[in-house]
Amino acid sequence: MPTFFIISGFLVSNSEKRKGARASFSQVIRVTKLYLVWSVIYLPLWIVDNRSELSLSLVVEYLQRFLFDGSYWHLWYLPSLIFAIIIFYGMQKLFKGNKVAIITVSLVCYLIGLIGDSYSGIFEKIPVIESCLACLLYTYDAADDLIG
Repeated sequence: MPTFFIISGFLVSNSEKRKGARASFSQVIRVTKLYLVWSVIYLPLWIVDNRSELSLSLVVEYLQRFLFDGSYWHLWYLPSLIFAIIIFYGMQKLFKGNKVAIITVSLVCYLIGLIGDSYSGIFEKIPVIESCLACLLYTYDAADDLIG
């Protein structure tokens, strides 16, 4: 999957160079339309899968997943791409196009995600990193409780 993000980032970056900031907005709109179309296509399947336990809390959970995880399990890439384009645009504005700063912040975020997920079993044994991960997870869980 990282390859898809790398290719998408390359394409967004190239269109940003040619068309400016408008390109990021048009990319977000294009991917959002695609995501909405496929979400509508898969909505009846989700309803059939959950018809026995359909409730208001399940609908709220679906809406939360729609925004953050993907409306159906394999559509996770599209909302992730939307947020990645928005973050890229924000970093372009914040760092005024400074590529070194953007790459540095991106690598730090990547390493945090890598330590917190892929290598969490190894790094949980180091007390300082374990407490930092616990703080991050606590923050994430608290935000998740507020939303859902």
